Amino acid sequence: MLNVPECPFSSCPSLGSDLIDAEARPRIAADSGAGPAEVERFLAAFGRMRTLMRRMARMSLWQRLKLMLGFVSIPEKGGRTRRWG
Repeated sequence: MLNVPECPFSSCPSLGSDLIDAEARPRIAADSGAGPAEVERFLAAFGRMRTLMRRMARMSLWQRLKLMLGFVSIPEKGGRTRRWG
């Protein structure tokens, strides 16, 4: 597991992984005891989760319930949901 040290980005909620440039990533990897590839995977997963949370925030309670129960898939960028199968 990635051991992330205290970071100045954590105090600013509007800042995100987009501001962590290519020069800072090896430094973060060295400080956390992880490899650069693991930092890249972590930031990619963070970006996917952020996108999912933003999409879910635009959904109604009923849509979220259907998503959690598995009746629909995650909405596409246009906001439409697709049925499984």
